[in-house]
Amino acid sequence: MSQQKLTTITLREAGLKLAEQDGRPLCRDVLHKRSQIYLSQSGHRIRLRTTNDRVLTVTASSTKPAEATLDFEDCCVLLLVMPTERRGTSAVEAYWVPSTDAARDVKTAHQRWLDSNPNTKSANKTYSIWFDEAMAESGMFREKWSQYRLPATLRLSE
Repeated sequence: MSQQKLTTITLREAGLKLAEQDGRPLCRDVLHKRSQIYLSQSGHRIRLRTTNDRVLTVTASSTKPAEATLDFEDCCVLLLVMPTERRGTSAVEAYWVPSTDAARDVKTAHQRWLDSNPNTKSANKTYSIWFDEAMAESGMFREKWSQYRLPATLRLSE
């Protein structure tokens, strides 16, 4: 039997509601519907990402973090939405991270992972950070990004 989790739609709607509760209402960018790009009231592009596993996984243009562009860097802010517990279904939290800060931190974490001589074929263009697991520099982003966490938590009906 597979473990229950929240749908992408539920996470997305929760993230939009949390942003609005924080005074940051967003509207869909009609030119980028499939990319989950939204616009702030001031016209800034916001990339919304969801995860049930409390891991941000991004695609990079290069295997070398110093040369890479990450898939959210075309926006001003990364709005990351996730359950408060891995695969949880009762509450959702969101992080409002300036994309320059998110890119710096994700690239740094990936470079430190590469510096640890992982067992990889060196063609890794997928960078990940974990919000709960203590995995050297790639983990514990719940604390590292606590200043970006939106203050409200959205409780979902069971």
